[in-house]
Amino acid sequence: MKLKNSGITLLISLGISFLSLSIAMAVLSSIRQATEQNTSIERSNQVFYAAESGLEAAFFHHNARGRGVHFVEDPESQEVDASQKISLPSNSAEVEWKILGRTSPIVGMLKEGQSIEIPFFWDNSANPTDSPPRNEGGNFDPSHLNAGKFVGSFALQLYNQVEDGGGDMEQAVFDAYGPFEFPIGFDFGSTDTEVFLGWSLERISADSDPETFVPRAEGDPCSIDSELLCEDEFPLTLSSNDPLDGNILPGNEEAVLDSFWGDGEKYVLTFRPFLPFSSTEGTPDNPDDDTHIAGIPFSIDTDETFIPKNFYTVTSAVNIGEYQKTISVEVPETISVGAFDYVIFE
Repeated sequence: MKLKNSGITLLISLGISFLSLSIAMAVLSSIRQATEQNTSIERSNQVFYAAESGLEAAFFHHNARGRGVHFVEDPESQEVDASQKISLPSNSAEVEWKILGRTSPIVGMLKEGQSIEIPFFWDNSANPTDSPPRNEGGNFDPSHLNAGKFVGSFALQLYNQVEDGGGDMEQAVFDAYGPFEFPIGFDFGSTDTEVFLGWSLERISADSDPETFVPRAEGDPCSIDSELLCEDEFPLTLSSNDPLDGNILPGNEEAVLDSFWGDGEKYVLTFRPFLPFSSTEGTPDNPDDDTHIAGIPFSIDTDETFIPKNFYTVTSAVNIGEYQKTISVEVPETISVGAFDYVIFE
């Protein structure tokens, strides 16, 4: 007699096998995902710290070389990429970092009480492996900065309104900050006309001590014959070609700006607003409105290519396989307190 097996035992066995296989696959998948996640976290950390190493290298070389370091383009052609690289064999990574320290025109927003310092000389090195020059005493020797000495002319402009469709400089300011206009009745916190902008031009010659040119005015500081920049004269313009009367400090020797500019080395322009960026009279519609503006657009144009900015930009980029990261930071340049706080009255 033949007996037929219903197959229930086989079916149960197959079911248990498939269940075991599913559990095993789920466990393997979970392990794989955890491994990939750990790898991803590890790679992300590697990419982040690698990019940070590029920033640190840029900061080190900027501080070692000085103002105006420009490791992004060839100083001669302004076209050849001169960015620097760091190889990290342990991570199979390569970091590319750049410093942008010079440009023209310079466009910015002058804030209340802010001092802006623009040197017209710079560190002309394009190779971070060059050691900063030292003098006989082992101290940093700034004489090499003459390699990047600016010999053209400059024009500083402060705007009371910026509209699209102006000249090249105004268009550059418009592109950076958009439309700008003083509120109606804006009086810089005083109903009287006062000196708005304090400025000075310093030069450092190889055969003499530092000298600073400051403007001079006779009688009323904001009279028609004044050489000072007053609040009722917006838009304000200051040019190195202007025959403005002034004095040279120390010594108080009389001089003219365009002659002072053309007869020396290593110039530094410094300027700072004296008045608050607020209105005491408000507007005709609202006399009690204490209007306050965030800043005043300014530009510095030159007839040369690049001059040091009042801040420098550092960019660091790294690639490790499919992981990439780019960090870009703008760092304000430090300034020194000059003679721009002084105004000569006669």
